Amino acid sequence: ELSSGDVYAQASAMLAQSDADASLVSASTPDGVSARVTVAGQWHPPVFSLFVPAGVSLQATATSRNALH
Repeated sequence: ELSSGDVYAQASAMLAQSDADASLVSASTPDGVSARVTVAGQWHPPVFSLFVPAGVSLQATATSRNALH
């Protein structure tokens, strides 16, 4: 059975090993079986743009569930 602390620790470790410029917003288990992780970051266009000069905030949430017993 998963714990929210374990999910958070693993998500933090994976993010620390990644070269992605993202931050961990949340990591928990809603039911003790699934892991739900939310990360956030900022995207900047490769060329200066008048439409998005400050970039665009992005946030993604994923849920994973182990199918093996």
